[in-house]
Amino acid sequence: IDSPLAVHFEQENTDISNTAFRWITCLMVRDIPMACCIRLWDTLIAESAQAGGQQMGALASDCGSPGFEALLVYFCACFTAYFSARLQALDFEGITFFLQSIPTDGFGESEMDVLLSEAYILKSMFQQAPRHLAAPEAR
Repeated sequence: IDSPLAVHFEQENTDISNTAFRWITCLMVRDIPMACCIRLWDTLIAESAQAGGQQMGALASDCGSPGFEALLVYFCACFTAYFSARLQALDFEGITFFLQSIPTDGFGESEMDVLLSEAYILKSMFQQAPRHLAAPEAR
């Protein structure tokens, strides 16, 4: 969703998979204020319930929580893109330190609404098109 940022990460040899892993496994609790976490979790649970309701015919073990997981991944992408300009101004070391302590103290409901809306739009556009995740040469 942010090609210039992706190019910058490649140029700086920055792999954000560890950061993304922390975001996903900790459900963002270490990186955004608690009120924002609650808003995020509420949306993820609602999306999971909606996705689960649409798959009533499938076995529960086959369903997982496609709404929850997909929306969280897209939220993380939007969250990264939110800081794109600042990240693009940093070198490898600066990016690493920034991602370890993202300045979200001022985050509130309006920022979360924007990020969740963007994540939902991306999920709606791309969830049924898994090839968008493939590397360009694999397409």
